[in-house]
Parts: sequence; C-alpha cells; structure tokens
Amino acid sequence: MDGGAVRGCFIGGVLTGFHQAGYDYRYWDRYVGTSIGGTSATYFVTDQIGQGMRFFTHHMPVGFVKKLLGVIPYFDQHYLEHAYRHSDDALSVDTLKRRKQEVWMPLSDPRTGQSEFRCLNREADPP
Repeated sequence: MDGGAVRGCFIGGVLTGFHQAGYDYRYWDRYVGTSIGGTSATYFVTDQIGQGMRFFTHHMPVGFVKKLLGVIPYFDQHYLEHAYRHSDDALSVDTLKRRKQEVWMPLSDPRTGQSEFRCLNREADPP
C-alpha cells in the first residue's frame, strides 16, 4: 500500500469500502505498506475503521500537515506521534499484537539512516 498523503487516504478509503462490503482484516494474511499506506493497513487490521477515517479527515489536514510561513507545507512529526498514541483515534497496539495478520512497514533507524521492512506486530513499541 502506497505512501504519500493522497495515495494513503485513497488506500484508507478502499479498505473502508472492503470493510463495508464484508471483507474484514482476516481476508488477507499479510499487509505491506509504506508510510501512510502502512497506517491505513494498521487501522484496518486493528478493526479501527472509524478511527482510521477520522485520522485522515481530521488529524492529517488539521494537525499533521502545516504550512511554514503560510506557504511551504511541512509535516509535524510530534503531532503525528501524539495522534497515533494519545488521541481519541490512537492505534490499538495491543490489538495489533494479538492479530495473526501481519503489518509490514519500512522503519528507519534515525542514528544510521538505514531502513528495513519490519513486522509491526512484533515490534516492542511500534513507531
């Protein structure tokens, strides 16, 4: 599942449509996403469809994407972490860890700059 705000939102909408059509997270065994595509997959696998849609309609445009000097868009990583962990729409890490369906995302090590695909279900504290 693609990264990039618009593509990730599209994927979130597709997964919501699958859910509404009766296909839940158990339909597939493995989900692979980059950036916001991985977020879409995680909300789907944790069965937090409503929270995922609010993430895209509220948190993305209101708190995460901001404009520097009123013109240049930038992404507020601190807000993003807050939304994932502490907002009413926070991802349920406990639910993710109980699922047999795997969610894979590339994670970067800030010390080395290296990225590798990791299974979020197995991470001690998924970022």
